[in-house]
Amino acid sequence: MEVKVVLIPDAGTLWLVNAGLGIIGGILINYSKFLVTMFSGLMTSMTVTGVTLLYVFWRESILNIELLIPLAAGAVIWGISFNGLNKLFYPVEDAARLSKFETNKR
Repeated sequence: MEVKVVLIPDAGTLWLVNAGLGIIGGILINYSKFLVTMFSGLMTSMTVTGVTLLYVFWRESILNIELLIPLAAGAVIWGISFNGLNKLFYPVEDAARLSKFETNKR
């Protein structure tokens, strides 16, 4: 007799759980900039989920090390979205940090 344990019943639930965890994880990274990190976490979790499902869909067998490919794709998306949104939402803070750096350099 075989017992199957199903943690996530369908693909829709998988996407919703990963979206929620991405938002929560993003906020926990830097809660003072929660708008930027929340959206970046959401984009990262959706990218990792989508690339993983796409990558596993056409494969018959997969090595555990190959799951680093979707993780790397998510890291690239996180970096792009975080840097872009950080410059969009907090331009004054970045300018102040750069000006302090330039004055200390002289």
